[in-house]
Amino acid sequence: MILFRGRMPDLVVTYVTPNVTAILGYAPEQIVGVPGWWLANAHPEDRATLALQAAEGRQRGEPQFEQEHRIRGSDGAYRWFHTVVRYERDERGQPVGFLGTALDVTAGRETRERLREAEARYRTLVEQLPAITYVDEIDPRTGIVRPIYVSPRVETMLGYAPAEWLVDPTVWRAWVHPEDRQRIDAEFDRARQTQEPLDAEYRMLARDGRVVWFHDVMTGRPGERRDGLRYQQGVMLDITERKLLEERLQRQNAELMALHETALGLLERRDADELIEAAVVRAGELLGTPDGFLFLVEPESGTMVARVGTGVFAGQLGNRRRPGEGLAGAVWERGEPVAVDDYARWDERMPDLETLRLHAVAGVPLRVAGEVVGVIGVAFSEEGRTFGPEELALLDRFGRLASLALGNARLYTAAQQELEQRAAAEAALGEAEAKYRTLVEGVPAIVYSDLADASSTSLYMSPQIQAILGYAPEEFQADPQLWARLVHPDDHDRIVAGWQADHARGGPYASEYRLVARDGRVVWVRDVGRVEVDVEGRPHIARGVMVDITERRELETRLQRQNEELVALHEVALGLIEQHEPSALLDAILSHAGQLAGTPHAYLYLVQPDRVECVLAAGIGLFPPFVGYRLKRGEGLAGRVWESGEALAVDEYGSWPNALPAFAGSGLHAVAGVPLLSGREVVGVLGLAHVETGRRFGANEMALLGRFSRLASLAYENARLLSSAREELDQRRRAETALRDAEARYRLLVERLPAIVYDITLQATSREDIWRYVSPQIESILGYTQGEWIADGGRLFFERIHPDDLDGYLAEEARSRASGRPLAAEYRMRARDGHEAWIRDEAVIVDDGHGERSLQGVMYDVTERRELEGQLNRARTTEAVGRLAGGIAHDFNNLLTAISGYAQLLAGDLATDDPRRRDALAIEEASRRAAALTAQLLAFARRQVLQPTIVDLNSAVAETESLLGRLIGEHIRLVTRLGPGLGRVRADRAQLEQVIVNLAVNARDAMPEGGTLTIETVNANLRAAAARRIGVRPGRYVTLVVRDTGGGMAPEVRSRVFEPFFTTKRPGEGTGLGLATVFGIVEQGGGHIEAASAPGAGSTFTVFLPRADDRVERREAGEVPDRKAETGAIPAEPGAPRRTILVVEDEPAVRDLVCRTLVRSGYTVRQAVDGEEALRVVADQGETIDLVLTDLVMPVLSGRELGERLAAQRPGMKVLYMSGYTDDARVRDGIEGDPAAFIGKPFTPRSLIARVRAALEAGGPGDGSPGR
Repeated sequence: MILFRGRMPDLVVTYVTPNVTAILGYAPEQIVGVPGWWLANAHPEDRATLALQAAEGRQRGEPQFEQEHRIRGSDGAYRWFHTVVRYERDERGQPVGFLGTALDVTAGRETRERLREAEARYRTLVEQLPAITYVDEIDPRTGIVRPIYVSPRVETMLGYAPAEWLVDPTVWRAWVHPEDRQRIDAEFDRARQTQEPLDAEYRMLARDGRVVWFHDVMTGRPGERRDGLRYQQGVMLDITERKLLEERLQRQNAELMALHETALGLLERRDADELIEAAVVRAGELLGTPDGFLFLVEPESGTMVARVGTGVFAGQLGNRRRPGEGLAGAVWERGEPVAVDDYARWDERMPDLETLRLHAVAGVPLRVAGEVVGVIGVAFSEEGRTFGPEELALLDRFGRLASLALGNARLYTAAQQELEQRAAAEAALGEAEAKYRTLVEGVPAIVYSDLADASSTSLYMSPQIQAILGYAPEEFQADPQLWARLVHPDDHDRIVAGWQADHARGGPYASEYRLVARDGRVVWVRDVGRVEVDVEGRPHIARGVMVDITERRELETRLQRQNEELVALHEVALGLIEQHEPSALLDAILSHAGQLAGTPHAYLYLVQPDRVECVLAAGIGLFPPFVGYRLKRGEGLAGRVWESGEALAVDEYGSWPNALPAFAGSGLHAVAGVPLLSGREVVGVLGLAHVETGRRFGANEMALLGRFSRLASLAYENARLLSSAREELDQRRRAETALRDAEARYRLLVERLPAIVYDITLQATSREDIWRYVSPQIESILGYTQGEWIADGGRLFFERIHPDDLDGYLAEEARSRASGRPLAAEYRMRARDGHEAWIRDEAVIVDDGHGERSLQGVMYDVTERRELEGQLNRARTTEAVGRLAGGIAHDFNNLLTAISGYAQLLAGDLATDDPRRRDALAIEEASRRAAALTAQLLAFARRQVLQPTIVDLNSAVAETESLLGRLIGEHIRLVTRLGPGLGRVRADRAQLEQVIVNLAVNARDAMPEGGTLTIETVNANLRAAAARRIGVRPGRYVTLVVRDTGGGMAPEVRSRVFEPFFTTKRPGEGTGLGLATVFGIVEQGGGHIEAASAPGAGSTFTVFLPRADDRVERREAGEVPDRKAETGAIPAEPGAPRRTILVVEDEPAVRDLVCRTLVRSGYTVRQAVDGEEALRVVADQGETIDLVLTDLVMPVLSGRELGERLAAQRPGMKVLYMSGYTDDARVRDGIEGDPAAFIGKPFTPRSLIARVRAALEAGGPGDGSPGR
């Protein structure tokens, strides 16, 4: 075979293979460059026909022509050649060259035996092809078409036997898909009439119901018989897999396009109602259903309401859902898509939808700033339709777009349909052989067969190999390894290994790979075939077909690239939509534009409001130094884009006549600009640049930038509008400050303050008034919901107001109704749980001007204020009593000291049987009781001097248990529950025991008929909330609980129980100081006491004492006062040297008593009437004074000041203080730190001597100040 190439129109051969010398005897240089050589050397009888057919082929635009003709050799003899020529055309379709083959067929037209062998070979090859081949016979006179051959593949591909195809000329048409039948009939009729090839794609119905796509290539040829019959033959390739892939890609492309178009459609809308309606319609269009719904969350009601419904949901507007209710509620609660495929059987379906004919329902959340603000969904009514992952993902993606709805762009994209397959030429070698060769060589693919052995010898390679790869079939037959060398390097190892494995095992095979054509092109092929085995089961021959799928692959690549571009634009849209600040948006636009175009250099001009100039507002890459550069319309590339409103690209900016001088030397190579539009007006220019030589902005890039510019334009317009709106809002806010403040106060009043806002329509009487509105705080304050109160507010109000307060409220309301003046009242209301709340009601009468009046007001919960007022009153009472107690305590205790002291001295001097001694003891007992009463007053007023130690509360309770048994009597059962591991407290033990006794006595008095008194101790750890409720600091506490089973207390009694002199007992049965004393002791010790009681439920008192971690201090012998030991004579200090004591006391009776007592006890005594005299005595006799015993409260110079001066003058001198009361907190704190430095009045002579001895024996010298 001779291969040749030439140019048009002079038919000059530019290349011919060297084998032309062996076949025709000419050297290649004798042919190359000679115009019209082939026609000049053609046989005279063939020359005209050859020229005519070539000319007609060129004029009709046919891709090739073929002819058998004769060519004269160098020896003058003519040889027969079968010549096939394919034209090469330019972009206008004009032939510019040709490529051809000339096959020497002189050796004979094949003998009958060779014809039969060829027929058998081609029949085998045809029947092994993975396609249906067929031949039809056409009677030109009647037009009747009769099938005469169909390959057995019809049974494997469609399930029909070949005989069924051949028996009925119309059966083929019945198998064509009904939707394609009319189109295919028309195309076949056209092909028969014009005798042009048919190239069509259509569907056929297989016997088992499958739909199979075919690519049918049919050609017609005149018959060579005398009867004039014509033939048409074709091949049907199964392209179902390719169609499914294309449909899937196109569906994805369509979905992305639909989403993009939806984004543009939604983002162009400004009105929220139009937006959500359009969103539901768009969602239905995307999913192919008319039935859709959209719910929006109403935060104030805690529900979401159906705002839009289409199709079957049109009548469901206003339906409400709570989180978790129905499908919409489930989406809201979970925050993720939910789909139900069989809604009628779904357990969580909503009753209001049961009448609708719903099959499958799906919904996705709408989010703003990460929070679910609504749900959009669609439904299928058709049985069998469900939501697969793709549909649900599509709906979710749509939900994201609908959620944002802030971009205004519309993308348009279109995917090109599959390019038309090139037509294949058929050849013939005789009637029998031609029938099959035409089928093989007419297939738009390479048909081959080769030995399945190590040699891989090519037995046959169809001529299409030359058109597709540029290699002649003979080259493959001569070089078995040529195919392997042509496999693309990236595919070589995989394909060769697969080929070897397929040849080794036999059977079918299929693969897709790349081949490198002679001219360097990369051709994608799909290689499908079968390795046949011989009778012994060994692989023998491989027969197959290689289909050129380059265009399909390019289509897939384009579709994939378009998909990626759409996805990128979609993501860019989301990114731009989320930018609201114009400056940040400009940076985002440049960044995204650069990423799409693959360049780091981008700029953006904005047209100024005066429309005279535009300024470079932002830039990246090499453009930041030019920010602020200004130009006019028509100047430079950006000015040209501004002027024309159309995109512009310049490939060589440096040599462009309109280049701006400012950018000279910047390195710009290719520059492009696209307009940013607001409506039809250019508001800016987006530009990009390449600095690399050779880089250009192609048509695809400019189209992509154009689509992006629409997104950027709308995003910028949105940001600009939003910025303008914000500025307008700011101005409005500044202009309406007073209104805003009032609104803020109202909102704070209604939604945050513990108050109830209400609106009542007034009727003839108060009980007929209609409650139109009440704020949600009604539930937290009174326990009733808004709905309950609005439905029956008139009745509830009058049922719940305290009877004692009703008349006062009605009088105030009547006054307000009559005068129109504001209403102001305070009253009590009983909440749903029974507790009593104080309400302050303030309201105004509002007249709407149409005869209807309303009462609009606020009810404040002032219970806490009332309680605080009560506490304040009690505190004031306590303070008053404290002042009274403090005022009398000093003088009274001085008197009691003198009375009890002289009585004890008198009793000590009298004989035991002396009647006067009994009188003296009676005087002493009376003064002791008077002193106890004074101590109670001081304890309540928290002005007593404490002597705290670390105390075990369990021990204190246990030690008082026997005493309590005698106090409460046998008719009351005493139960103690002492908590294990109880913490220690720091307290005055005597005062703590007094608390226990007082609480027990109070409980006894509450149970005159008997009962149970329970004393319990337990540890408590109070957190912030509990501590705040009680009124103490958070931390660890030890609690003492005293509980009785008495008659309990009414609320008004319980609120006053700790007031001094308050008692419910009859006159003469109590002082009213017992619980007041307990309250004072506990509070002075840093603790707190609570009382809980209700009529008929007994009372419980709980004492909270701060926990201390120190060890318990044991009570030394002698610390418990022995009343009997305090009577009798005062013994002298045994075996001790005489000590000198300075007594400083301004009260003569007390000073005389103290001096006499000390002298009787053997001490040397010096006296002073005040602090100044004491200093003079110390100055004169300081070396002989061992102890200074001074009163704290004295005129001129107090005992504390005296102690401080002595500490400075005589650091080693000991000081013992005495007082019946001190109001100086610093002195009290110092004394409580060292109880041995103080003795309280009134005291007995014996207790005085004991304390003096203790002071003198204390280790180390004193420093003269209290507390040391």
